[in-house]
Amino acid sequence: SPLVAVVIPCYNEAAAIADVIEGFAASLPDAEIHVFDNNSTDDTSGIARAHGATVHFVTPRGKCNVVRRMFADVDAAQQAGIVLIHQELNLAESLDVAANIYLPRLAPGSSLRTGRRELEIMASKHLATLEIRDLDPGAKMRGIKGAQRQLVEIARALIDQPKVLFLDEPNASLGEAESERLFAVVRGLRDRGVA
Repeated sequence: SPLVAVVIPCYNEAAAIADVIEGFAASLPDAEIHVFDNNSTDDTSGIARAHGATVHFVTPRGKCNVVRRMFADVDAAQQAGIVLIHQELNLAESLDVAANIYLPRLAPGSSLRTGRRELEIMASKHLATLEIRDLDPGAKMRGIKGAQRQLVEIARALIDQPKVLFLDEPNASLGEAESERLFAVVRGLRDRGVA
């Protein structure tokens, strides 16, 4: 059976961590449960360990530090088909949508060599496979707002067809309608087998 790992970032969660671990253990009995303790001052790590979790300590405070630690070995994560999209988007405002989607492949030493028009055509086809038809590949990122910005990040992440896509609070800055648009795309990904 495939390996399932549950990763739980924690900071002073002593009151809740036992219930969280027990809930995951009951729902996913074969899963490995890992707690990433973000320098808690309570007994989060002791309680987690007592309930069967493997505990990792992350001294610098902040969720981004914990997430970085959880995915410290980016190459191993990518080889395993795991991609993370951070809450703070990593977009090049002066470039267009197509260039942002293919940015990792446009870096010096990468394999992609193409002209601007070909890049827009590739991006348009890729967006269509994701059922994202209202995003102009030639539009500059500085003019793209809300959920569409998140969709550019998702499109970039899906270039290499990952098996697992982690979204860190993807709708934190979106309104209800934009959130629903984003989740419709995520549901489509789920239906295509992306976890």
